[in-house]
Amino acid sequence: MPRFAILIVVLFLVCALAPGAVDALEPKTHTITLSPEAGYYDFKETAMEENGFLYGLSGSYTYRGESWVEQFSKVMLKVDGRIIFGRVDFNGYLYDDRYYEIQDVKNFISEFRGLAGYDFSIFSDTTITPFAGIGYRYLKDQLQKVNAGYRRVSEYLYTPLGFETNTPLAKGWSAGVKAEYDFFWSGKQTTYLSDLDPLFGDVDNDQDSGYGFKISIQIRKEMSDKNYIFEPYVDYWSIDSSEVKPVFHTGVQAAKSQQEFENTSIIVGMKVGVEF
Repeated sequence: MPRFAILIVVLFLVCALAPGAVDALEPKTHTITLSPEAGYYDFKETAMEENGFLYGLSGSYTYRGESWVEQFSKVMLKVDGRIIFGRVDFNGYLYDDRYYEIQDVKNFISEFRGLAGYDFSIFSDTTITPFAGIGYRYLKDQLQKVNAGYRRVSEYLYTPLGFETNTPLAKGWSAGVKAEYDFFWSGKQTTYLSDLDPLFGDVDNDQDSGYGFKISIQIRKEMSDKNYIFEPYVDYWSIDSSEVKPVFHTGVQAAKSQQEFENTSIIVGMKVGVEF
């Protein structure tokens, strides 16, 4: 991913080399952030595509301070999550091998993570925080609104590996970049063929390879009691084809099998948050 790597370096240098300011506030020990967000979602697979706008809320709790290990006095611990949903347009083929164009398909995405990192000071004023953790992503696609449609549920377990920076600017403003690579451990795609016919069995396709990344720019206005955050972001996933599973009807193996093909998804959006 050379373009992604170049973009990370450029954004990091812009934030890290920006002029500092002595009036920046010290980081708080405990912070809670709530951020309404909106983004454009695009999902592509071999035989289908979905796209549309999603809306929702992100939140996090962050602790910055001493840890139980004496040598680590600038530890960062965070739990964060998001819930976004909306209606998207579907174009592609379904189980009956017919092409459909379906509007206003309900989509729901939730994501929950736990992160740990450590704050380092560089370039006199800039703080960089490498981090790692564990994450879970859930997506529900409700395609059952047409006769050949059915619900689809994706679940990912992954490890975020990345960093975030913060550089004070003038008059209480600061800027930084967050970037992470998401190491994919495992996934499961559940296809509810029973929505087509109760005599069909639902199919679970295991996924074992892929990756993701997240990158965003944070502009923060620091106040005495709260901070305001503006954060444009990009979230991307690329997942390889799953294993092939047989399909059963009335307990008997059907002629067709089920596989989740190689796919990509991207969300380009904006968060506007308040940090307490």
